[in-house]
Amino acid sequence: MEIEEANEKIIKEALSFAQKGKLAVISTVTPNGVPESATILYSIDKDFNFFFITRNDSRKAQNLTTNKNVSIVIGTELSPSTLQMSGTADSLSADGQKEFIDKLASNEDLSALYYGPFLNIMGVNFTLYKVTINWARWLTLDMSRIKEVYYQIIPQK
Repeated sequence: MEIEEANEKIIKEALSFAQKGKLAVISTVTPNGVPESATILYSIDKDFNFFFITRNDSRKAQNLTTNKNVSIVIGTELSPSTLQMSGTADSLSADGQKEFIDKLASNEDLSALYYGPFLNIMGVNFTLYKVTINWARWLTLDMSRIKEVYYQIIPQK
């Protein structure tokens, strides 16, 4: 497997890829060390801070109370690209949560899916998490070489 250091252009391409998406897979770890994965709605900012919401009673929310480490994958079936990341998740205050949830709930693409309406279910409480990414790798197909290339976006610390 070829791994190249990412330059500024590659980092921008990877970020653009991530910002176009809506769904990702996140993995958390149970108190017994068992990995659990789930599909989530997300947003990612220009600094690679990753935000997602989950029900307060979800397995991932329960897992994050004892272990804040997560891994995340953003992929697509439309092109041979995937962004793999890991970091630590922290819950955010209620102030930022409502704005984020309202933004997701008003997204027309999501409202056509199940995900838009589920945000409006009465009596369901959500928590917004911010994941500080400490490692990221982007896989894309380099058509000039007809070869898969992994780019190290954020080296592991």
